[in-house]
Amino acid sequence: MSTKEHYRKADLREAGLRTPYIPPEIWSSILRYATWVPGIFDPELMVLDGATMSYRETSSAFRESLITKRYIVRVSRSWYGLASRFLYEYILLGRGTVLAPLCDGITKRASGEKETYYPVGWWTKRLDVVMRDDIKDLEGLMDTLAEIISRLPNLRVLLFGITGRGYHYPQSELIGHYSPWSVFIGHLHLPGNVLRAANSCRDTLTYVNWSNTICTPHISDWTSFLENHPRLESINVPCAIQEDSRVSFDCLKTIYAYSLFGPPSSTCEIWNIDMPKVRHAVYDLTTHRLGIMLDEVNILFFRKIGPQLTSIQLNFLEKFNTERDMNDLFKTTMQQLTYCCKNLERLDLTIYGWIIPKFELFPNVNVFGIRVTSSFISTKIIQKLFRVMFKAFVTRHRSVEKIQFLEGGNVHALRKHPQTLREVVAFMATLGVTIEDHNGQHLVVE
Repeated sequence: MSTKEHYRKADLREAGLRTPYIPPEIWSSILRYATWVPGIFDPELMVLDGATMSYRETSSAFRESLITKRYIVRVSRSWYGLASRFLYEYILLGRGTVLAPLCDGITKRASGEKETYYPVGWWTKRLDVVMRDDIKDLEGLMDTLAEIISRLPNLRVLLFGITGRGYHYPQSELIGHYSPWSVFIGHLHLPGNVLRAANSCRDTLTYVNWSNTICTPHISDWTSFLENHPRLESINVPCAIQEDSRVSFDCLKTIYAYSLFGPPSSTCEIWNIDMPKVRHAVYDLTTHRLGIMLDEVNILFFRKIGPQLTSIQLNFLEKFNTERDMNDLFKTTMQQLTYCCKNLERLDLTIYGWIIPKFELFPNVNVFGIRVTSSFISTKIIQKLFRVMFKAFVTRHRSVEKIQFLEGGNVHALRKHPQTLREVVAFMATLGVTIEDHNGQHLVVE
């Protein structure tokens, strides 16, 4: 020990300065606060993919949080033990090359306090399977993926959004592989062992989502999965189920539906199964993620599920040249919604641009939410939106008391025009309508 270090320590002792003991529970709370990203377990953001600014901001914040977590776990063994639960709570598989090392890593036990003596996979709550690279050994990759999922006993959210090459059938092999969606697009089915591996988390898994149609499950595998997971609260999978199945949706609360597609005769639509707790639905009008337009209304969904809904979100993410083109496509869907969904109290609309389609609602709808994927708005558009579109809308629907902007990016764009925003919000107040931001607070100029 150097003389400087010796006397420095002596000075600290004489001054009574000692590093205070902080209980692990407090350290855990500090690390939780330092690495938490709001929205990473929000199903509504998940289904919108990269279409909104909120999703992009959450994804960016998550990447920054990962960097913070990596620095924290390298401080010491005890910090690794405390922070590993946060480091692995959300796993994003962006490349197939990371699967093998991850599979080995999640079985390792964290060192530190006794309560952290679990494999790190114990702490994982969300898994995103979104490989975007080119792969050669698809079978081996999927076997590794199945092994990873089998080691996540507390998984709550499972998402698939694969975009990489190698997950498609060669054109010559398409014959004989039938699925309502995948045969049309030419995508491979998800191997059955991947979904079977999720039996390890059947008591915790509540949300399953496919953000596109690549590697959707085979109908028989999907049916078996649903039979083994009766506690699911939300599903978003473009796949029918087999007839005479034992599928139960007694715990389901939110359902995602799409424009109609024709299933083979050996299957049935999930809408034929009772969903007693479902009160909220998300409906894609044009199924933009396919890259094609399937604009036939899913009448069975509206007639079976519509009467019990109290809120619905309509995703209408297509770019149209004119307002008339949009209204024509929107009209047939709204006819079914008006005819079937007589208990709606809230309607949320996600659209591409600042044009609101014309439609009619029932007298009991009192909240209208809007989310626009565009982050730009001019003063002229604001004036038209509030003084023309919103005015006409609330004039036709006197029951509407609130209009809420659901997207934080939209609120930020509006606040760039403080004088205009102040005027139009006051104008809407004269019509008896409150304007709210994405947090449910009165929209005010900051």
